[in-house]
Amino acid sequence: MKHSDVIKAYMVLSNISSDEMPLSISYKLFKVKKMLQPQWDFQKERIDSVMKKYEPVRQMDGSIKFKNRKDGEKCANELNKMMEEIDEMEIDFADIKRPSICLDTDINLSIADIDALSPFVEFTERSIVRNEE
Repeated sequence: MKHSDVIKAYMVLSNISSDEMPLSISYKLFKVKKMLQPQWDFQKERIDSVMKKYEPVRQMDGSIKFKNRKDGEKCANELNKMMEEIDEMEIDFADIKRPSICLDTDINLSIADIDALSPFVEFTERSIVRNEE
C-alpha cells in the first residue's frame, strides 16, 4: 500500500474524530488512527525539517512568509520532491486486523471516506461478532 493511501485514511479519521458515534465504533476507529499515526508523524517530521531549513515566518492570518521569493520557491520545490518520494513509499499493512463496522451503524461517511478507510476497516452488512482487542 502506498504511503499516500495511509495518509488519506488518517486524514478521514482526523476529520471525523470529533463526530459523535457509538462508543464501539469510536474505539475501533481510534485504534485504526493510532495504527496509522506513525506514518503521519513521519511525514510531518519530514515536512517540518524542510520548512525549518528555510525559516519561514508564520503571519497572523496563518500564512507563511519567506525571507525572499527564491527561498519560497526552493522550499516549495524541495517539499514537492520529498512528497512525491514519500507518497510512493510502500507500507506493509498486509497482516493488520481490520475492525468490522456494520453498515447500519449511525455514522456518516462519504464514498471517498469509505474508499480511503476500506483497506483498514471492514464494512459489513451485518454485525460480525469477533474477538477484537
